[in-house]
Amino acid sequence: MVEIPSGVFSMGSAADPSERPAHLVHIRAILMTRGSIMLEDWDACQTAGGCEVRADGDPNQPAVNLSWDDAQLYFRWRSSTTRKGYRLPSEAEWEYAVRGGTRTRFWWGGYFRSEMALCRSVGSPPEDAAPIATAFPAYPFGITGTTCLVAQWVSGCWHKNYRSAPSDGSSWNSPNCKQRVLSGGTWRSRAEAEHVTSRDFYDPMVRYPGSGIRIVLDF
Repeated sequence: MVEIPSGVFSMGSAADPSERPAHLVHIRAILMTRGSIMLEDWDACQTAGGCEVRADGDPNQPAVNLSWDDAQLYFRWRSSTTRKGYRLPSEAEWEYAVRGGTRTRFWWGGYFRSEMALCRSVGSPPEDAAPIATAFPAYPFGITGTTCLVAQWVSGCWHKNYRSAPSDGSSWNSPNCKQRVLSGGTWRSRAEAEHVTSRDFYDPMVRYPGSGIRIVLDF
C-alpha cells in the first residue's frame, strides 16, 4: 500500500452533468493499494470461504467481474484475518488519489496518450483479460491502474450530480441506497470516456467483467 497524503482539491468537472458542480473537498491521509486487488488476493479469500465467487485467470492480473456486494465480503474477510479496518475508498478519495495533485483531464495532461494507458480506441486490447498495470507509469502518488484498466467500486451511493456532496472526503451515502458508484474505466473502454472525473453506477449485486476493487486503510 502507498500513502495518500492529506490535502484539498477541486472534485468534478464541467465535462458531464453528473460531474457538476466542481467543489472543494478536504481529504485526510489514508493508505491505498498501489493497484486493484489481484486474482491471487481474491483467490485467497475464496479458498478460505470468505468470498463466494471464484475469479479465474492469471494470478498477476486484476480480479474482475466483482460486485459491490462481493467487495464487502472481501473486506470482512481481510479485516478479520488482519484485525485492520480495510474498506473501499470514497468517491472523493479515489479521484483525489488518481489526480495526484494535478488538475487536468487525465493525470498526465489534457489529452489521451497511448503510452500512459491502453484504451480500445488506440489499439487492440485483450478481449477477456485486463492488462497488467505495471506495464504503464505510476501516478504522482504512486498508484497505478485507474485509466483503461479496471473500473473500481467506491463506497458511496450514486447521486446524479454533486449538489450537496460532502466536502470532507467521506462516503456519500443515503437511505435506501439502490445503486453504487464505479470510478474510472476498463481496458474495453474508449479513451474519451476515461478522464479522471468519469463516474458510472450499477446495482450493488451486479457483476461485470471490467469491475474490480481497490483497498483503503485508515491511519
